[in-house]
Amino acid sequence: MLNINKLLDKLEAWGCYPEVYDGCIEPGYDDGPIIAANWNHVPKSLQRAMDNAIDASDLECEWSDEWTLCGGCNKAVRTSPTSYGWMQSYVILNGETVCHKCVQDDVPEYLEHLGGGDNVADLFGMDFEEMGFERWNGRYENGWYPGQNDTPWEVTKKIQEKYPDAVVVFKVPSVGQFDLYFEAYYVKDAEAWENVLESA
Repeated sequence: MLNINKLLDKLEAWGCYPEVYDGCIEPGYDDGPIIAANWNHVPKSLQRAMDNAIDASDLECEWSDEWTLCGGCNKAVRTSPTSYGWMQSYVILNGETVCHKCVQDDVPEYLEHLGGGDNVADLFGMDFEEMGFERWNGRYENGWYPGQNDTPWEVTKKIQEKYPDAVVVFKVPSVGQFDLYFEAYYVKDAEAWENVLESA
């Protein structure tokens, strides 16, 4: 049986900077324990024995520079892409990493984060219209291909030309290798914004 404390001591001694996560909240992954480290520092003569010991346990083995801890549920979230269509499943709120599940525990704080500027967007599929926002026009595109030159600040400017006190939030439903799509939602004034926050 793997003695996790002895394993961690060895990894620390080898300069692997190990982290153990009790669970995983990353979409597409099983919610099981993870051990993450810089595996390049494991002595070559011991790599096979180390692999066998971990394989015999219930730990999933990952690289420490590709994962971090959600400050809400204390489960692992991935910080490094796995494909062109990958989108992060966490957000940084007040300096703390918060996963897509824990965001639901304080939706008003998340909305204030999104409404604080045009350089952030929801990646979690929030239903803004259900919350009281209105959608502005259709889908926007930004990327490498001709015509994909929409920007959130230009969209915000157009909305606020019509509704000067509007609060605007953005959603990114999908990304590609060289482009992304985004949508804009708004409430017309501060009163409507406060109503959204109170009912969220």
